[in-house]
Parts: sequence; C-alpha cells; structure tokens
Amino acid sequence: AHGLGFISMPAGARLLGAWVGEPPDGKGAEEFLSSQLKRNDPFFNRLPALQPSVAFPILAKCGVPRWNFITRTHAPAKQLEATKLFDDKITETFKKIAGIKGALAETQTSILHLPIRDGGLGLTRFQEIAAQNYEASRKASDPAAEDQRTRTAVRNKEILDKLPEDAKAAMKSFSKTHASDWLMSCSKSKNYQLALQTRIRWQENPTLRRTRDCGAILESAKADEHAIGCTRLHGANASSRHAAVRDTINKFCRVHGFPSQIEPAISGGLRADLLLCFGPSAPLYVDIVLPNPLCASHRGKSSAELEKEKDKLKQGKYSEAVRAIGGELCTFVVETTGGFSMKAAAIVRELERDCGAEGELFKQIAETIMHWNGAIVSNARRPKQGMFWKG
Repeated sequence: AHGLGFISMPAGARLLGAWVGEPPDGKGAEEFLSSQLKRNDPFFNRLPALQPSVAFPILAKCGVPRWNFITRTHAPAKQLEATKLFDDKITETFKKIAGIKGALAETQTSILHLPIRDGGLGLTRFQEIAAQNYEASRKASDPAAEDQRTRTAVRNKEILDKLPEDAKAAMKSFSKTHASDWLMSCSKSKNYQLALQTRIRWQENPTLRRTRDCGAILESAKADEHAIGCTRLHGANASSRHAAVRDTINKFCRVHGFPSQIEPAISGGLRADLLLCFGPSAPLYVDIVLPNPLCASHRGKSSAELEKEKDKLKQGKYSEAVRAIGGELCTFVVETTGGFSMKAAAIVRELERDCGAEGELFKQIAETIMHWNGAIVSNARRPKQGMFWKG
C-alpha cells in the first residue's frame, strides 16, 4: 500500500490482517510476521500428539492455509524469511507425524510440497510460490492477468519436471484416481506412518539394502517399492494384501445386503476370487489382480495397458469355463499404489450405487491397500540372519 501511495505512515500499521503502509527500510512488517509465526506455535506443538491419520489431514487442511494470506499481502522481500520459517514448521510437524528422523532430501521436500492430485502430499512450501501469490494478488483486478491457481500450477510443473525419473514414475502412479483416498480418511491403521514414508520415498536405512527373502539389493526407497510388489517375501506379503482386498469387497457387500461369495468354484478346480450378482444379469465372477506399477516390467504403463495385459491372461485361464456355467468374467485390476482400472472402478461404482454408499468402497479398498503396503514394507525392513545394509 505504501508503494502505491495510498497510505503514508512512519512505521506502517496492521490493516485487515496484513502490515501495510511501511516505508522500504521499515521493520514493522518483520516484527508483525514474527508475531504471526508465534501465534501458530501451539497448533504445531500439539498436533503430533494426535493419531497420525488424524493429524496429517488437519495439518494439510488447517495448518498450511494459515500462511496463504500472508504471501498474498506482503512483498516477497519482506516475508521471505518468515515464510521459510513457517515452511520449516510444516516440515518438522510432518516428520513427527510420519515418524521420520533426520533431514529430508530435496526430492522428498518436493514431493511433500506438490499437490495430492500430482502424487505429492499437498503440504505447500510457500517459499516456492510466494512471488506468484503476491503478484496474483496485486493484479487480481486485471481480468487479463493469471490468477493464483494458474501461476502456482506453472511453478509446480517446474518443480515436478526437475525430479528424478523414478520419483516422477512413482508420483504418476500415486496421482491416479482414488489412489490417495486413504490420505484424508482418518484410518485406524497402525501402518499409516509407513505409508506416508513410502509416499515421499523416505530412506530409513543407508544407500543400499538387501530386501528380505528375495535378496534384491537396491537403494532404500526403491527397496520399499520393490517389496510392495515382491511375491517372494514371507510373512506379510502380496498374497496377504490380495486376500485383504477380496475380503474388503465381500464384507462391504455383506454389510449392505448385496449377494456375494468368496472363492466360488467354477470347474476343473478353478476358483475366482468373488461371485457378485447384479440383479437379472449373468453372475459376475471377479478375479482380482494387484500389479505393481513401480516394478521394472510395469513402469510407464497406463492403467488401461495394465488392465489389458492382465485381462488377457485371466480370460485365457477362466473365460471358457465361466461361460460354460452361464457366468461372466471380470478381471478386477487395482494397482498396489491404489489406482483402479476402468472395469474395476465401474464395478465399485455400481456396488456403491446399489448399496447407497457412494465413495465408501473406494475408500475402504484404498485403506486396505495402504495398510498392507505398510505391513509389507515393515516386514521387508526387518533384518534377518545373513541380511545386511551398507552405505
């Protein structure tokens, strides 16, 4: 306001939650922003005491927005130092919620900042977009000027483009529809922290780690991603997760009075995962597949490509036998990172519609996958005899 000539006062003043009217060499804004930071200390100090799956949504929805108005109403040069301190508070609070000790790498802070729809965690680092926010606010009355959302999207794309290719591939998988439903679900799962760590590719151990049972030697973050799809892991593993997803769908059906059956016999010893009956139409034999889009053979493939590949295998195995008993076969493909194929999503939507529970089953499946991914990562991280880590 001082720069525009509307207000002229020696030290500036607080007006509608912002510091205005200060000359370029004034210190009033610095003191005001410092007081705004201190006001938030009780919030950040108490939040990690909550259950992680409750604390994270509150941090994302109620913590981050506290600084948005500041960046829109104070010139970047005036607010940059305070903005960095606020960003640090967000990061440190997240680390406590996620059970992370030690500093985050640049890639991890970028994933933390980027929107959930892009595969990140949506904890905006305002130092990345402060200049864009302020400029958008200054030109808000100009219909030809880009708004804050547009400017932020451009900056976020620049950050995303600088990430390593394997990190971008992981974020692409996490960005698929319903893959992030568990983040804001306030799940009771004890593995929520591990899921957050996996999401930002947190490297708990030194650079190289030998994965349990299969013996793969990979970088720590890649070892976690490998374990999520590894079929040779004993204990909590891919088979446990597969059965849990099947049971989640069956339980949903039973709770809402929808006819379903686990592992219905077909013929010749063949069994599907589920039998669902949608009114007068042919019985639907559902076989569930959970491919890992982060493994080498699947990386870069779209959900449609994975669905086509897995459906071809299942049709060759089951289709003739299912048709012989008057049924219809559906390959239900849901990725280990939570993305649904078109057929799988269509079945879930139809079940939710018939049961009057819109969005409920998507969330339950997302929570189940999150829980078991965390259990698998925990299992893979535990050393056993003859196992080693090294930097």
